[in-house]
Formats: sequence, C-alpha cells, structure tokens
Amino acid sequence: MDRIVSLRVLKEHFIPTGVSAEDELSRSFAGMGDGEPLKVVLNFDEEIKPYVLRRKWHHSQKEKEIKNGRVELTFAVNDLEGIKQWIYRWIPYVEVVEPIELREEVRYELKEAHKRHKTL
Repeated sequence: MDRIVSLRVLKEHFIPTGVSAEDELSRSFAGMGDGEPLKVVLNFDEEIKPYVLRRKWHHSQKEKEIKNGRVELTFAVNDLEGIKQWIYRWIPYVEVVEPIELREEVRYELKEAHKRHKTL
C-alpha cells in the first residue's frame, strides 16, 4: 500500500481464485529439504527495514527490533540454498548472523564475486 501512487475505479472486478498448498509453498525459500530445520538469523539495516517487514516471507518468520534501528529476522528452514538466494536480493543491507556455515558460504561467494567485479 505504501507504493500506490494513484487509484482509478474500473468497471472490472477482481475475483480471487483458491490458492493451492503447492502455490502457497512456491513462495517459500525455493527448495524444500527434508532434513532437520536449521535456525537462520539475519540482521537488516534500518533503510531496508520497511521493505523486509512489509510481508511474511516464510511461515516460521520471527522479527525483533535490534540496536541502531536494525531488525532481526529468524527463520527455521530445511534448505539453506533456497534462503541464500533470497538473502542475496537484500545485499548490501543484510548480515547473516547464523548458522555460521551459511555466514561463511555467503562471505566466500561475495569475496569471489568481488574479485570478478574489480574496476577495469
């Protein structure tokens, strides 16, 4: 709602259709691993907070205000690859806090990307 610029009344009507469980799950963090859930903790900078908090991204999502106007989101996911791709959309405004293996993987991949994008 915060991005609506103008409204116009039309003669057409929107009639929602039922949403299947598969469609609803397709909005999750991609893969649906079958392992034990892993706790993922992410910290988001204040300037991106309104966009991060505008919807519930995953059924396990929990939010907490932290220092410096930042927000912490916590998830329980079975697939780190899926959430990792979601995390990358928020760079440079996100920090992976845990699990440490995800933090290190993101750090390594960003370092490799930086090597490829040095000034020509």
